[in-house]
Amino acid sequence: MTWLQGNYTLRPVPHLHASEPGVFVVPARIGWGHCDPAGIVYFPRFFSLFNDTVEDWFTRGLGIDYADLLTVQRLGLPTAHVACDFKHPCHMGDVLTIELGVERIGNSSLALRYSGLVADELRLTARSVQVHTSLSTHRPIPIGDDWRARMRPYLIEEAAP
Repeated sequence: MTWLQGNYTLRPVPHLHASEPGVFVVPARIGWGHCDPAGIVYFPRFFSLFNDTVEDWFTRGLGIDYADLLTVQRLGLPTAHVACDFKHPCHMGDVLTIELGVERIGNSSLALRYSGLVADELRLTARSVQVHTSLSTHRPIPIGDDWRARMRPYLIEEAAP
């Protein structure tokens, strides 16, 4: 995957109805290796892009080095649940803008929501639940106050019915 450099922003977007200051936004160029023989993104590749977005959000958005988190601190964020709705296909050459927002911060887990857009057209939406764990025991551990404070600005609100 090729990330477009220097394009990381926080901005409110209508897709996730972001509260202040907004959601974490990462553009990703869709390459040949993302696509299947039909010429569209092979669906499991989106889950890899979501994981890459979470890693980038921790490092650039939260100021918590994700590599250090895993290798030195021995803390992890495995995915306990993921669901995705595909609206329109993505093709090689597209720049998929992935927007990440926090739906909920629990005791030891967090629910994340994603929107994927190409040129402002909604292509997919997804939700994942990540569990904060010790990589030594592989057991859930509480999310600390420091993390909560860093994540709070990314909380999103539900759209009005």
